[in-house]
Amino acid sequence: MKNILIILFCLFYNFAISQTQNIDKYFDNINKAELAIAKSDYKNAFKLYKKAFKNHDEPFNYDYQNALLCSCQLGKKQSVKMYFIALKQRDIDLKKIEKHCVKNVSETYWNELEQLNISITIDTIYRQELVEILRKDQAVRNYMYSVGGNYDTHQDSIVHVDSLNMLAIKELIKIKGFPTDGRVGNSSILLVPILHNRQSPNLRNDLDDLLYQQAKLGNFLPSVFAKLHDEFVTNADTKYAIEHQIIINGQSFFDYLKNEVEINIRRSKVNIASMEAQRIKLSSDKRVEGYILAPYGTLILSFGDENEAQTLIESFKKIEAEYLNN
Repeated sequence: MKNILIILFCLFYNFAISQTQNIDKYFDNINKAELAIAKSDYKNAFKLYKKAFKNHDEPFNYDYQNALLCSCQLGKKQSVKMYFIALKQRDIDLKKIEKHCVKNVSETYWNELEQLNISITIDTIYRQELVEILRKDQAVRNYMYSVGGNYDTHQDSIVHVDSLNMLAIKELIKIKGFPTDGRVGNSSILLVPILHNRQSPNLRNDLDDLLYQQAKLGNFLPSVFAKLHDEFVTNADTKYAIEHQIIINGQSFFDYLKNEVEINIRRSKVNIASMEAQRIKLSSDKRVEGYILAPYGTLILSFGDENEAQTLIESFKKIEAEYLNN
């Protein structure tokens, strides 16, 4: 009996290691595909997406959409159809990228795809429960705006609603499992309620451990986790530097010219591309073609003059210090 338990443990351990390695390969190929798109190398990006999808049972919507756009760019109709169906099964609206696709595959072919009878495979009840949480989140804030005042004057009511929403999210995850893109159509539906909950200092680290693990498992978009983690903290305390990018003469700086090494180490642990890779993606003009190369990454400022940038950075520091002191 003891030997059987040891064998089972070894099998489970090896399976877990294999799954982790597959997820790492997935994100590695996704990063390479996005960099290829930034360089207009659509053929290589197309191949890299195919490799990536072999290592993940539930690819993210953004990756499917980019793969669909690559397929359109190359005129690969069978792949266009495959990714179109995959996204429609998740009930994803493709209107925003339709105009980019029909430039390279005929509008007639796209209309044929729209006429396909595609069954939705996500848990629509679970999704609606999450939508209801989002509705409550917005309702209390809409009321605040309608009667006047700000977060401070309505803080007790807002924190109460946010806390109840977090309890509801935790209970749903406990009962139904984590709401991945493949389960509910869009795991980022959690972003706004969790983000608002983190406005309260006492609740700021709520769900961090869970979201970190889900990001590592490939169930939650790592850049969304990073955005949630870094929100409402000072730039000096940022851990992942998804936002707040400053370009000076083609060189990127995050967190007020802070050393990138530590940030890149943290990013790599949750499969977020390096800051250098993010700079290339954010500086690319491919976003106008519908591609999403650095989800939730934000290019804040761009300068040609280093002195001008340094002056503004110092003013940011001053404003931030005054805010914290108050």
